[in-house]
Amino acid sequence: MQSFVHALGTRRLPVLVQEGPGPERLELTGPVLANWIFKSVGLLGELEVGPVDAGGRALGIVGAENLHWRALAALLAAWALGAEVHVLGADDAEPEDEWIAFLPEAPEEGAELPGVTASAEEVLVSALPGLALSARAPQGCLDYLSTVRTHPDVAAVAAHRSGRVHVAGSALVVAIPSVGGAPGAGHTAHTPSGVPGDVAAWEALLSALLTGELVLRTP
Repeated sequence: MQSFVHALGTRRLPVLVQEGPGPERLELTGPVLANWIFKSVGLLGELEVGPVDAGGRALGIVGAENLHWRALAALLAAWALGAEVHVLGADDAEPEDEWIAFLPEAPEEGAELPGVTASAEEVLVSALPGLALSARAPQGCLDYLSTVRTHPDVAAVAAHRSGRVHVAGSALVVAIPSVGGAPGAGHTAHTPSGVPGDVAAWEALLSALLTGELVLRTP
C-alpha cells in the first residue's frame, strides 16, 4: 500500500474522473487523490480503524449503490491501516466486529440513518457533489468533509500488499499494485454502476489509477 500511494502521488495528471451527480464532472490528479488518502488515514486512525486482530475497527461503506471517489479514498485509507472494508446495503447485516460507518448524506435533511449503522461505533457522513466542503451530518455523526481536512497532508502508510473487502457476502482479497506505468500507457476502467463485485474488477480499478484513468459515475 505504501508504494501504491507513493506512485499515485507522482502522477501529476488526471487519474480519476467522477461523473455526476447530474451533469457534474470532476477530474482528480494523482497528488490530490493521494492527499485525500493521507488525510483519511489520519482521521480513520484517530477512530481506531485498523486490523481486527490488533483491536482495530473495520470500515463499512454504507448505501454505496455506485462507488464515489471519496468513498474510494476512505476505503484505500482503511487498507493502508490494515483494516477490512465492508460494502453494505441499508438493510444488510452489520459486521461482526467493531466498525466505523461511512455513508453519503441523505437527500433530505432530517432523514433517518440506515438501520445497519445502529451498531457502528462512529458514523462518517460525506456528500456526493465533488466540490462540496461539508455534509449534512445528523446529531451524533461526523461530517467527513469538514473533519478530514483538519488532518495532515502526509501520514504513515503501512506496506500492505493486499486489501480485504466484503461485497455481497463475499470476502475478497485484492492485490494492490505497486508500480505505475508511463502516463497514458495504461487502460481506462469504468464503473458506470454498482460496486466492483470480484477481485479482477477491483484490481483493474486500482491498476487504472496508476497506469491510466479511472471513471466513476454517480447518478
